[in-house]
Amino acid sequence: TTSVCNTPPSFHRSTMTKQKSFTKVVLKRRREDITKPKTYRPKDAAQKHQERAEQKVKQPRDLALRNDYHEFYRIMLKKQLKGLDRMDVPFYVNRDEKLAFVVLIQKRSKYLPGDLCKVLDTLRLYNRYDGVFVRLSEDTYPLLRLAEPMITWGYPDAEHIRTLILKHAFCVTRTTVTAKDTSQSVVVRREPLQNNQLIEDNLGDHDVICLEDIIDVMLSPDDDRFPHINAFLWPFKLNAPANKLPEERVHFVNGGSRGNREEFI
Repeated sequence: TTSVCNTPPSFHRSTMTKQKSFTKVVLKRRREDITKPKTYRPKDAAQKHQERAEQKVKQPRDLALRNDYHEFYRIMLKKQLKGLDRMDVPFYVNRDEKLAFVVLIQKRSKYLPGDLCKVLDTLRLYNRYDGVFVRLSEDTYPLLRLAEPMITWGYPDAEHIRTLILKHAFCVTRTTVTAKDTSQSVVVRREPLQNNQLIEDNLGDHDVICLEDIIDVMLSPDDDRFPHINAFLWPFKLNAPANKLPEERVHFVNGGSRGNREEFI
């Protein structure tokens, strides 16, 4: 047998008072809307003309601010480059480490200075959380220094290099396609490293025929085959962190994310 309860549910006193106050406010606003006559004043021609003039004045002002932003960073980068040319050793260089893993931690925008975009293109960092291997030398250290506000980098060990190549490595394949009008074009594709035949077809001239050969060469950056293999590997597409990176614009030494992390990469 089932018992039916005809009594209404009991509410807490605070919820009932809230409901009463809410209904009072709604009813009061409805009365005010009924009593007040609705007035609509269309914009006259003079007001429209004034708004258009203000908008025209505002657009060049935004453009001037953007140009000032570009000019500021252009002058700053020129000063840095002049300082690097004058000094023999502009900053601390770790002579023991020969290989670095660089990750782009900020999104590229159209407001970046042209010099910084060229540096990121040279490092092959196009999208956020792209990672590449870079051989450390006197030529690459200034590039890392200029791109430091947008990247983080460090010195990977053998275990991390092996894991990246075996699990996350993709390669660059180029094939020539002939059209009907006998014009040829090169098609660049991103393919996973699933078989050794693909490696042998592209890197067989450099005595590299399998994944283990690629790992051995990446562990020794002084090898002459390193630039060819590094160009053969597509930039690593890393996953975004579960939590947001702490203070992307602050250096890693000061508790942020950018800059050199050394072995903590």
